[in-house]
Amino acid sequence: VAGNLGNSILRHFHLTLNYPDQQVILAKGSNFTNIFQRDKSGMIIGSSETNKPMISFVAAGGPAQKAGFMAGDIILEVNGEETPPNHRILPLRDLLRGDEGSMHIFKISREGKKHTISLKLQNLFP
Repeated sequence: VAGNLGNSILRHFHLTLNYPDQQVILAKGSNFTNIFQRDKSGMIIGSSETNKPMISFVAAGGPAQKAGFMAGDIILEVNGEETPPNHRILPLRDLLRGDEGSMHIFKISREGKKHTISLKLQNLFP
C-alpha cells in the first residue's frame, strides 16, 4: 500500500499526466481544503479470486483486529444485506468511514467456516 497515490489524496487535486516530458502535475482542485471522512475500521477491503468482497489488510491494534477480522476473510453479509459476487466495494469502504461509535455486523467466511463479527468504528487519527 505504501507509495500509492489513491483517491484519498487525488480527490484534492487536478491531475495532469504529461507523457512527453514524463511529468505528473498536481494542481489544487476545488476540494483542496475539504476534509473527507477517514476509515474508522483499520482494515482494507478488496476482492477475492471469486469476486466477493474480501478483507485485504487488517491494521495491528485497530478496531478490525480487536473485533477479530483477519486478512483473507470473505465478506458474506453486512448489516443483514448479502454481498453477492461482483458486489461493489466502494459502498463498503464508505460504510467504514461512518460516524465514530457506529456498529456494523459482518458475516464472514474464513477457511470454509462462517463467523459473525461486530465492528465498532472509532477514530484512528486525532
